[in-house]
Amino acid sequence: MTQTKPLRLMIDYNLVDKRIVNALKSMEGVEAMTIIECGYPENTADEVLVNEGTVKHGRLLLTKDKTTITRGRYQPCTHGGVIVLKHRRPSPEIVLAAVSAFLQSSKTGVAVNHFTHINPDGAKIWTHTDPVEVRF
Repeated sequence: MTQTKPLRLMIDYNLVDKRIVNALKSMEGVEAMTIIECGYPENTADEVLVNEGTVKHGRLLLTKDKTTITRGRYQPCTHGGVIVLKHRRPSPEIVLAAVSAFLQSSKTGVAVNHFTHINPDGAKIWTHTDPVEVRF
C-alpha cells in the first residue's frame, strides 16, 4: 500500500467553528491546526498568515476570506499554499464535504505553494502555468 502525505492545514480564524475543527482533525489524511494553535492571534494580518505562517508551519491556509486573500495578492510559489472556500456561507457540512472530496481527488500535493479555490463541485489550483481543474 502506498503511503501518501497528509493534507496539512492551518485553519483561518474565520473558519474556527468547533465542529469544523474537530471534524478536520479527525479526518483521515488530514493534519489540521488552527492559526491560534500555530501561535497566531485571531487578529493576525493576512500577510503574516500567508507569507510567514504557511511556510514556517508547512501548512496550507484554509480560509473563507475571498475579499483580502486573493490570488492576485498572493501569487503562486510566494507562500506555502492557500485554499479559499468559494461558497457564500460555508456551513461545517459544506467545508467538510469540499475538503474530503479534494482529499480524494489526489491533487492535494499540487496545492502546496499554490493558490486554490475550492467549492463543493470542484477545485481550481492556480500554478505558474495553466490552472489545474479538479472536478468532484
